Amino acid sequence: MQLSPGDLLVSFTDGVSEAHDSKGEPFGPDRLLAWARGLQVREPAAVKEDLSAALDSFCGGHAQEDDRSVLVVRYLGE
Repeated sequence: MQLSPGDLLVSFTDGVSEAHDSKGEPFGPDRLLAWARGLQVREPAAVKEDLSAALDSFCGGHAQEDDRSVLVVRYLGE
């Protein structure tokens, strides 16, 4: 993978993509990609908070079986 200055990298554990709602439907990769569009202009801390809020809203307070870890970094260049 080659990053360019300003690129945003979001890395997460399976507890993020497999977070599910009360019906057992996972958040999944399609929702993650839809959520991620347009995030490049945001600061990493705001991105992490926004993802957490999106997951909490999707899960609707339903208890999860796995932990969630997220790492968000912006590549500043050489």
